[in-house]
Amino acid sequence: MREIGRFRTVAIDDLARIRYHDNAGQMRQDLPALADQGLIQCRTAWTRANREKLAVAVLTERGKEVLDRHFSQGSSQQLYAGFVKPAEVAHDAAIYRMYQAEAGRIVASGGRIRRVVLDYELKQKVYSPLAKAKAKSLGTAEYAKRQTEVAGQNGLVVIHGKIPLPDLRIEYE
Repeated sequence: MREIGRFRTVAIDDLARIRYHDNAGQMRQDLPALADQGLIQCRTAWTRANREKLAVAVLTERGKEVLDRHFSQGSSQQLYAGFVKPAEVAHDAAIYRMYQAEAGRIVASGGRIRRVVLDYELKQKVYSPLAKAKAKSLGTAEYAKRQTEVAGQNGLVVIHGKIPLPDLRIEYE
């Protein structure tokens, strides 16, 4: 369940392959049990111009509350609940796959993953202070300076007046 909460959306096939090591029988027991408890929600979304179905799981608000209470003490890991943007379900599910590939390399090299940061979290950290700066009607040079500060505080850079945000950042030791 923690795995689902770190990401906005996880494809059921990916859970079966990665988390359950292709033990579909165990997964077929666990997912309905978690859904019956109101901790996760499973849905089918259409992708690629409504040509392909994608079965996905997300954490519910109740599931997020449970994880927040029991597992996040001292953790800065942000958790996600619910279907945020239906049009981005396939993209969000692909981020989990991308994470798994990179996490495998990190762990194989002796690293330990501390947390996962999605673009959604970065957008909040970057755009909120910049919106306040704009509201103060800063001049162009002063706004550019503030933009550089905010980017630097988040391990990002300004390129041609914009701050490109990665879909995923893995923080590890």
